[in-house]
Amino acid sequence: MTVPEIVNEVASTRTQRVLSWLYAQEPAETERFRLSRVLDVVVMPSNVQAFLRMLLGEQDDEQLFTPAECEHLVSEAHSLCARYLLTPNAFLVDFLDTDHGASVVDKLAALTDYPYYGEFLFEWFRVNGANSDRDARRAFVRHTEYLALSNASVEQIATYLQPVHGFFQERFSEEGVLAVLIHAIVTDKGIEPAALADHSVNDLHALAVFIKSNIRPLEVPKPPEAVTEPVVAELPDEERYKAFLDELRQAGVHLPLPTHMRHSEEQQSNNMPPISLFISNKLRKQTIDDLFHGNTFEYQRLVSMIDAAVGYEDALLNLETVIHLQKAEHTPKLLVKWASVIRMKFQGSETHAVR
Repeated sequence: MTVPEIVNEVASTRTQRVLSWLYAQEPAETERFRLSRVLDVVVMPSNVQAFLRMLLGEQDDEQLFTPAECEHLVSEAHSLCARYLLTPNAFLVDFLDTDHGASVVDKLAALTDYPYYGEFLFEWFRVNGANSDRDARRAFVRHTEYLALSNASVEQIATYLQPVHGFFQERFSEEGVLAVLIHAIVTDKGIEPAALADHSVNDLHALAVFIKSNIRPLEVPKPPEAVTEPVVAELPDEERYKAFLDELRQAGVHLPLPTHMRHSEEQQSNNMPPISLFISNKLRKQTIDDLFHGNTFEYQRLVSMIDAAVGYEDALLNLETVIHLQKAEHTPKLLVKWASVIRMKFQGSETHAVR
């Protein structure tokens, strides 16, 4: 079987289970169904729900759909999730270029697995805009995955792979299908499939070990170097990652080092209080409801961006960018309140949170 055939078959099987559950909730003569019923219930995994929410957009939860419309939306959500889990690099370039009736922010919110993609791509679009160069974005996506996986432990990589294993679990037990799926996963990461010949990759841990041992940075053709130029030694993985973060900072994007790369003395010297200390419950609820339309994932992303900023102006820029991307109404008051709590954070004020 080919990868598209496997994806279609698994997506179709899962779709029929969801629809059977949905139709069972209504009388037999019902002609239209409330598709929002399948959200937040165990009949549909949370990662598939995220793609379905994106497809539904701002539609009312009470909106009714015909069986054909339900099948199309549920099948599309499963297909998008399956392709993202199996071949994220190839999927993301096309996914971000396709309309799907969703904004860039809504698309990134659907990426609940492989969390490193959402964080870095949000910063990419913030700096480069939605119409950034496709080839440059493709290289950025690949480099993001390389940095994440090369700095992760085997156990962490296995954790990243658990969702794809869970989605295709019924097919992973079939030897012929397993080989096709493993081939697709490693090829998407730029690993030569020929390397599999010397490895027995038949479970999640073995696959994580193989990826950790074989993943390499994206090779970008370089112009011939003059013979007089000195040869610069390649930096270790962590140093390359720090250099990458420095380049982002120069472009106005500030991200913190991963926890495992921060030295204890650096952590002790960073006495800047988290922004959450200054945010009242009322402001938090107002922001989630009015700005993010109930999406707590996007709210947490905003908090992380502000905490990652190195100064007041930097944090305010991140806040204004998010508000601009959301195109929300009644944001001037929110902006004033957030500017106030950001000022408290960077002044080390002990005043009460804004209400």
